[in-house]
Amino acid sequence: MKILDKRTIVISVIVALISAIIVILGQYYISCSELEATKNLLITYQHNEKVSNFTKLFVGKVIMSTEAVSFEDRIRLENAVRDISDDEISEQWKKFVDSETESSIQEEAKELLNLLVNKI
Repeated sequence: MKILDKRTIVISVIVALISAIIVILGQYYISCSELEATKNLLITYQHNEKVSNFTKLFVGKVIMSTEAVSFEDRIRLENAVRDISDDEISEQWKKFVDSETESSIQEEAKELLNLLVNKI
């Protein structure tokens, strides 16, 4: 009878340890998943912030301006576009900058603003 009781106790302890390990591994997996989701959310937030900052700068310095954009503002705009690291935005910015006629400048500005809003 004593041997059976010892076996039962050993088996119970082993089952309890295995169960605890499974619970701990499950919690670890959930924590890692939540950490990855938080990391992705932070990256998205940072990207949106860069796009938003560029949009505000573009509207303030280009769209709302009544005079030519200064060299310093052009540099700030260029740096802000590069900082976003988005090929689609960079390409549309290039189309805007390379526009030569008033109508094409307006059209490319509208396209750029539409793209920026949709990226956020």
